[in-house]
Amino acid sequence: PAKMLSGRTARYERRACLDRQERILAAVDGEGRVVVHDLEHQSTTVLPIDQTYVYRLDISPDARWIAMSPFKSGVKVWDMQSDEVLHDLGCGNETCPVVFSPDGLWLAGSDQHRIHLWDFPDGAPWVTLEGHDQPVCALAFSPDGRMLVSAGEDCTLRLWRLPEGRPVRKL
Repeated sequence: PAKMLSGRTARYERRACLDRQERILAAVDGEGRVVVHDLEHQSTTVLPIDQTYVYRLDISPDARWIAMSPFKSGVKVWDMQSDEVLHDLGCGNETCPVVFSPDGLWLAGSDQHRIHLWDFPDGAPWVTLEGHDQPVCALAFSPDGRMLVSAGEDCTLRLWRLPEGRPVRKL
């Protein structure tokens, strides 16, 4: 059942995500800040990220990390336990999509027409996928984490086989 959130009135836009256990809801408010609602404990927190505007975000499967894409600042990962930035991963696209794999062992983000995957939780670069002619605007993992789909402004969808990062199909 849905829970009413109280104590904060905000206009939300752009992006929102819910963790897999349906306990944590993260959203970008009208000022571009990341607002985290703990639905279980009925609390709300604005992450103290010193950025101008967050465009994309995703919550790790275990709800420990929130990956975000601030305007022209690449990919940042917030650690919910330590309450600080865990990684600043670069990736200079203005509106870089970010998504965790279903098992939380990889994070994907784009840098214009390239897709970067990082090992998690250490944030080490794992593989870079190339094939789009225009910026990548969306990324999604298959439920088993063995495929990644990317959608680009070049009007194509591309399927990638993981872990090797092999291109499988272009639509």
